[in-house]
Amino acid sequence: MIDCFIKMLIQNNNLRSIKKVAVVFLLLQVNRSNTLDTGYKDNQVKSIKNVQLLKCSYLYHASNYMKIARLGIYHPDLELKDVFHSNSRYLGVLKKMMSTLYGFKGVEIGSLWLLNIYLGMVCCHVHKLLQSNSMRCSVEYLKDTHDYVIDELKSEASAMKCNEEKNQFYVHENELKQLENQPLKDIINCMKKEIRIMNKFIFKNIDLSITDYEKFTVNNILIHNIGDNAFKTNILMTSFNVQVNWDVTNDSFIQKLQEKYENAHNIDWKNNQLRNIKIYYDSVFSFFKVIMLRLTWKHFLYVKKQENESTKKDLIDCWLVIISDFVTFFDLKDHDYVNKVKNTIANQRDIDDNLLKSYLNTLCLDLGCNALEEMELNGKEIPSKKVEKYRPVHNETELETVKFYSLDITRLFIRTVKKLFSYSDFNVVKSFIDFAENNQLFLQIENIVEYLFS
Repeated sequence: MIDCFIKMLIQNNNLRSIKKVAVVFLLLQVNRSNTLDTGYKDNQVKSIKNVQLLKCSYLYHASNYMKIARLGIYHPDLELKDVFHSNSRYLGVLKKMMSTLYGFKGVEIGSLWLLNIYLGMVCCHVHKLLQSNSMRCSVEYLKDTHDYVIDELKSEASAMKCNEEKNQFYVHENELKQLENQPLKDIINCMKKEIRIMNKFIFKNIDLSITDYEKFTVNNILIHNIGDNAFKTNILMTSFNVQVNWDVTNDSFIQKLQEKYENAHNIDWKNNQLRNIKIYYDSVFSFFKVIMLRLTWKHFLYVKKQENESTKKDLIDCWLVIISDFVTFFDLKDHDYVNKVKNTIANQRDIDDNLLKSYLNTLCLDLGCNALEEMELNGKEIPSKKVEKYRPVHNETELETVKFYSLDITRLFIRTVKKLFSYSDFNVVKSFIDFAENNQLFLQIENIVEYLFS
């Protein structure tokens, strides 16, 4: 960064400032040299202190970069496309930074999540900002959210008690001020320089293989396979014969979900923090839960049609395995609706119809659906072509019917849901949600539908 300052000052013939910055440069060379053992290598992989030191390095570097980028956003010659072209490059290195932290107990990704989501949104949607009729408002949101993210990065570094003096990436505010009033192109060049510095640092100092960092894209974190894919959403709505009226209101469920997905990309975080993301997540996971609870309702209708008690027992045991798989995958808390139903089945070997309907009604208040109509055992499930050839003639009293139209169909539903996350990795999504909940970013919102992780 310092060589950027000196180059600009030479161009401006500012000898006094050159001497001043040169002294600062010599002092900072100690901190920014490659001799500092920051991060983890070889046998240090399991050292939490080393990973914490790495996290502090990331926080300082991210904060530095964002402060330089802030000068670009507030610059009188603002060119959003140029600023965020550089930001898109930083987003690439940021995902590498996050992937090297991911999975270590005791060291969380933390506020780097906010930076990731923020940059992902503005880099992907900067063209919309440029074409917006309310450009002034959009840029104001951009500035406010940019400042909000900087504050969160700074706050976490302080909470972690990161050592400023011993960290090679710490740069004092006064040094950053040397960039003020410089041409926009020079500020952007410094942004690019910082990206190269971090890429080099990761390459030299981290002997761990970088996990699939594309899991950290905004598309995957915001589950675009549901919110922005009407075809896949419609398959989930119709294929498993859950007999839900999804479109109770004038707007279709898919349309409302897509609107919530778009709203989740709004960056008005200063006032409402992550409210729109929370609302979108509530709808997506409520959607999955409605289908799972309706499939549970249908399965126990089949169970009641069986005359052999041993068969009933086996079918209930099979269902406990299936619903437990759903609960485990989403890591649902004990007081989540699906988990309550699972526990009722385990204890009473049956479902409580009134409670089940109450849960479905509550979930549908958010989704705008009706899931209270009585289920018909009519064999109208639409399985995949691979499964279709095994379809038996529907007879609700036959065990083969129950296995295919209930057990196999529900297993297919869960496989389909998992496939939606097969590339993004639901544990990565959960890591972001855990961060938001632990920092009370989601808990600021009163919503009738509870979506809570353990």
